[in-house]
Amino acid sequence: MRGSRQARDIHHLAELCWLPAGLWEFDVLQLRFGPALLELDAAGRAALEAALPQQRDRVVLTGADEPIAIGWGWQRGISRFQGRVVEAR
Repeated sequence: MRGSRQARDIHHLAELCWLPAGLWEFDVLQLRFGPALLELDAAGRAALEAALPQQRDRVVLTGADEPIAIGWGWQRGISRFQGRVVEAR
């Protein structure tokens, strides 16, 4: 990401769970969208919410190749996206 000092790419939810919230040494969290995010049960969604930074402007949802990714991100307060949907604009 341009203008950011550091970014952390998360491709699997397990990676996000072991990152201590609030102790990150990076400015932007790049979370990769995939089918696993859509298949989370209530406990998984709660764990994801707890692991994401409260400042959702620090989260970029990558892999936004379908409109469902944008909707999923908006439901979680994410407003920054990378992928074919936004690149086509």
